[in-house]
Amino acid sequence: MENEAPLFCTQCGATLSESATFCQECGTPVSGTVASGTPAYEHKGGSDNNKGKLLFVTGILVILAGLSLYLGAVMLLDVAEIVSQVMNDPASAQIMIDYGVTEEMLRSTLEMMAYVMIAVGVLAVIDAALTFTKKFWVVAFILTIILTALMAATVIGLVFGIIAIYFQYTTKSEFS
Repeated sequence: MENEAPLFCTQCGATLSESATFCQECGTPVSGTVASGTPAYEHKGGSDNNKGKLLFVTGILVILAGLSLYLGAVMLLDVAEIVSQVMNDPASAQIMIDYGVTEEMLRSTLEMMAYVMIAVGVLAVIDAALTFTKKFWVVAFILTIILTALMAATVIGLVFGIIAIYFQYTTKSEFS
């Protein structure tokens, strides 16, 4: 048995163990007929499971991009109003005084946060495009890690970021 040719799934071309009843890659039941030797084709289509993972990651990135761009733009346009409301609220104004935060410091911080949100949105658009087109896996993967780090302040952002990193990593073979 040692010199026998390896077995391959007739559906996706993955290598099968001798005792396999299902293909570990695509889940196709292994029947009495399996291809042996070398696969008759080079498998590039990817499994449906990987396609689903990539669409999920792309969807997460598109939603993140939309929310980040929208909220960043709204915040940037409303910085003066936000600062005015904070400074006119006696409790907030007292906290600002207690911590030595000036009106200009608050304005600068809010503007910086707005620009970071817009940058996150732009990076998420680029990452979504790379993931959807399955191009430049390393760049897409690094962008997903960066976006997850930037979203780590929110629990949901961190959870979805970790899921996106995992799915992108497990679908590495789909990228060209």
